[in-house]
Parts: sequence; structure tokens; C-alpha cells
Amino acid sequence: MGIEQFRFLIAISRLRAKWAGVADKTDFIHGDFFKDLPKRADVLVTYLLPEMNAKILPILRKTYPSGTRLVSRDFRFLELEELERCEIGSTKLFLYRL
Repeated sequence: MGIEQFRFLIAISRLRAKWAGVADKTDFIHGDFFKDLPKRADVLVTYLLPEMNAKILPILRKTYPSGTRLVSRDFRFLELEELERCEIGSTKLFLYRL
């Protein structure tokens, strides 16, 4: 599930999912990432600035069990131990566990 505050970006995400053939496996909702987190998740993916990562981390730790995987695009969670890093072109992905 993707949570986005801008409806325009939700529309783009839905189109991209359709073009990629995964529209039936994805869901995008309009909401506030800090308030509308799913109750359960195996993997969380964020694309937030470092200041927002620091702000959301206590909420993630409270909401999800220890060991939940967390992937951050381009921006690190400085408070977590980085388990793996992957670069695809100019995009960096960082893997953590809560």
C-alpha cells in the first residue's frame, strides 16, 4: 500500500503500477503517512528526507514488531544499522530492520 498526500502522485503511481503489470498487487491511498500507516506490514518502503525519517522512526517502532524490514530510497535512517545498500542508476536503496 502506498500512502501519499498529493492526489496527483497517487494517479501517477496507479498508472505506473498498471503499466508495470502490478496494479492488482498494489494499492495507493490519499492520506498522512504519519497517521494512516497500515496496521500490518512485512516490508515498509519510504522516500522521505532525513528529517522526516527521524520523525517517523519512533512511530514505526511503536507500530511494527522488531525485525520488520524497512527500505529507504535515497535517504538513510541514521539511527538504524544499515544492513544492505543497493544502487540502481542514481537511486540508492538502504535496507534496515526495525
